[in-house]
Amino acid sequence: MSPDRTLSSPSLPSNKPGTILLETTNLIIRRWDPSSDAPALAKAANHPSITLNLRDRFPMPYTLSDAEHYLRNYVVSEEAYPSAVAILLKQTSLNNNDNSDPTTTTTTTPSAASATAVAASPYESDQQQQQQHQPPLLIGGAGLEQKGDVYYRTWELGYWFTPSVWGKGYATELVKALVPWAFATWPRLNRIEAMAYHRNEASKAVLKKAGFTLEGVRRGAVEKNGELLDECVMGIVRSDIERLATSLKN
Repeated sequence: MSPDRTLSSPSLPSNKPGTILLETTNLIIRRWDPSSDAPALAKAANHPSITLNLRDRFPMPYTLSDAEHYLRNYVVSEEAYPSAVAILLKQTSLNNNDNSDPTTTTTTTPSAASATAVAASPYESDQQQQQQHQPPLLIGGAGLEQKGDVYYRTWELGYWFTPSVWGKGYATELVKALVPWAFATWPRLNRIEAMAYHRNEASKAVLKKAGFTLEGVRRGAVEKNGELLDECVMGIVRSDIERLATSLKN
């Protein structure tokens, strides 16, 4: 008789589409909603630069049909594992950091900011209130995929972000929140690992900041766009999280 390799949870999150799993200062991490997320997913994902550091199962160009196919076939989990989740940027964060447009970056001088504050009108105040109530913006996706057989207490982390929000710290914010949440929610989960191409310094830095350790390099393991690449194995285990929590208390 095969052993039960389902990881149970005393506080199992709902697997209902659109369920919010956790929030951070700037981000909302929730389940995908196949009924409404396809257009936003296609818009966020359809950038060739995203695929440079991902596996080839991520299509490019990323069409509306691709988004609908993914949401229809890959986001349902009977065990309610976070195997595929959406990453959304809160509208307040978008306004504060990006002048309400994630595709552009502007710089405001102190004098200009002061002038704007002095000249603020009731109409502008109403606009700000409306912006604060606008829905969050879908900026990427992530997942913790359970490995099989004897590796069932290990999950593999993956994530991607639309290029307009790169370099703003959102990947670090995501991983620092999602990983401890997963360990806390599934007590028998023992390990989370992530793979990064050797050239992907940004992703390796994100994982290190979140407590992952570089455990080894799989030399020549990947062929991407005709080029052979080394793959870095990054890992974090439950005792790492517990040790970090203890050190913060002390």
